[in-house]
Amino acid sequence: SSLINGVNPSVYIFGKLSADYTQIPSDDTSRAVFERMWARSTAISQVTIHRDERLMYYAYIRKLGREQFIGLCALVNGVMVTDMAAMSRAFENVISEMVIKGWLIKFSSKGDIVPNASELYLSKDSVASVETFLRQEFSIITTVPLPPLDYARGIDSEGIFSHDDNPSDILKSSYSNAYTYILKSKGYNSDLVNTYKGVLAKVNGEKEQLNAENGELNKQLEEQGKHRRRGFILHMLLMFVIGLLVGLLIGKLRTHMAEQSTSEVEQLTFYEIPAC
Repeated sequence: SSLINGVNPSVYIFGKLSADYTQIPSDDTSRAVFERMWARSTAISQVTIHRDERLMYYAYIRKLGREQFIGLCALVNGVMVTDMAAMSRAFENVISEMVIKGWLIKFSSKGDIVPNASELYLSKDSVASVETFLRQEFSIITTVPLPPLDYARGIDSEGIFSHDDNPSDILKSSYSNAYTYILKSKGYNSDLVNTYKGVLAKVNGEKEQLNAENGELNKQLEEQGKHRRRGFILHMLLMFVIGLLVGLLIGKLRTHMAEQSTSEVEQLTFYEIPAC
């Protein structure tokens, strides 16, 4: 078989960035294929290959949460990719470019990859950029002519593999079975993405530490404020009690002085000398 370079695939972008599934371009045939791929997706990162006669769908699904995901697909006619590792790297390179440049997906403050759009059709510039970059990545992948279809296998035949399984077995399944699933639950980020994630995780950790310290400081200030308020209340209560006691004392003193003055007047009256 002769090697073929410079493949120019048809590109699809699909997924659930919000509550609804969307894809560009949209057609019922490919939608059924992609929805089946998603239904069979069990890993965070998954490459799925679907053979339909002379057509080969090379698709990549990246989960963004429990129900959200972004999918990429390169569709070629009459040829097949022989280097599964190179194909996986191509998809991962596209995901790296997308998340770093904010095309449809982005990093959260914690370094997780999350949606950066609600619907694909609302982000036409990002979609166009992704399509161009995916074509560039596939243009350097070597392919060979597709061998004849094995009609002994049914349209639902499938092979399920881990990304570190025997490459020869994965390659044979890709052109023999209707569907081939290559699961990857770890090591699915490029070095560049891991670097960004590390920096964001560090920054987020420092931010959370500062927030915790700030919260503790606010708590201390609030406690000090409570102490000051309690002290002020006690002080005012004490002043009130002192004022009340002083008032009572002054009142009692005035009463005593008034009684004493009356007594003295009575005594002077008693001893008054009668006039001649």
